[in-house]
Amino acid sequence: MRKPLRYLVASCLVLATSAPAFAQEISKENLKNVMRKVGVHANVGVRTPTDKDVTEGLTKGISVGLAPGRHNGWKFPVGISTYGEDLNGPSGDHFGRLTMQGVYAGVGYGWHLGSKFNTSVALQAGYSRNKIRAIDTGGRAFASGDPISMDVNNSFVLRPRWHTEYFLGRKTSFRTSLNYIISNPDIVVTTAAGRETQTWKPNALNASVGIAFYPFLRR
Repeated sequence: MRKPLRYLVASCLVLATSAPAFAQEISKENLKNVMRKVGVHANVGVRTPTDKDVTEGLTKGISVGLAPGRHNGWKFPVGISTYGEDLNGPSGDHFGRLTMQGVYAGVGYGWHLGSKFNTSVALQAGYSRNKIRAIDTGGRAFASGDPISMDVNNSFVLRPRWHTEYFLGRKTSFRTSLNYIISNPDIVVTTAAGRETQTWKPNALNASVGIAFYPFLRR
């Protein structure tokens, strides 16, 4: 993990230990409480980009996040996730695979319904480290052939989110999530005919289900 991501992860953990007014003093006990909530999420979902030049269907992956609290109130959700989308040329062929590795922190409100069920809404902002991998189309992606080079910058991300979680046991839960990822990195594709920019927007609506495991959680 590069330095900007390491710094942002540390900042996320600090934010998660703060009181709603951000006036509570950070202590070792606060940090321990946060670390006890850290878990691993295995997810399967459907991603629907809003740009026709970007596509993705069924997805699967691993993410890291915090377990929900046991009381109604304001939340400061943090998380790390990785996802990818295919970039399409004018012919419709996939010529590149965009991968975005993001770290998120935000504010939301959660409801604890009974001893096992939680639901929440949140707005998260984050920073994404992005990269592109070329896909060989046999020269069909563009009229002038496959790209000569591709480049993408890192970007900030905004993610409105609705989430539910039902605990199957003390440390295991079933999760559902609906969110919209807003991110517009600069993607530059160079072909024999010139440079293509501002064409591919990876904004996407995501729906997923999964299982979470929180090894240190105390309930």
